Amino acid sequence: MTIETLKTICLSVDKWVGIIKMKTTDLRGGNCPLCQTYAKCEGCPIVDMTGGGQCIATPYADWLHLQNTKHHMFGVGRFIEDHAEFCRAIGGYYVFDVVSWRLAKREVVFLKRLANWYATSHNLPLPYA
Repeated sequence: MTIETLKTICLSVDKWVGIIKMKTTDLRGGNCPLCQTYAKCEGCPIVDMTGGGQCIATPYADWLHLQNTKHHMFGVGRFIEDHAEFCRAIGGYYVFDVVSWRLAKREVVFLKRLANWYATSHNLPLPYA
């Protein structure tokens, strides 16, 4: 699955570029190409690179914390235990200020680095030079 995996990583980059441009939202695993391909993180290249599942060792953890804090304080107004349910309740996580924009940008940088790392480790051309 090497070339397919690299394409999936690049689709994840595209998702986050869309979030930065405010053309789409983050529906967590609901619109993450990597999550949709690697259920429960099994075989996910993020786990291979970082050693951690659930994207905990990526900029996504900070993005998620900011989103949950913002929307709990100013949005929905009630605590929802299930983050995926919470995300659907507000229509997805999105860029709402300069901090959230920077965190989304960090995720793009991370995913591009992941793509290049994956390509290098599988003797594929670098997608992001």
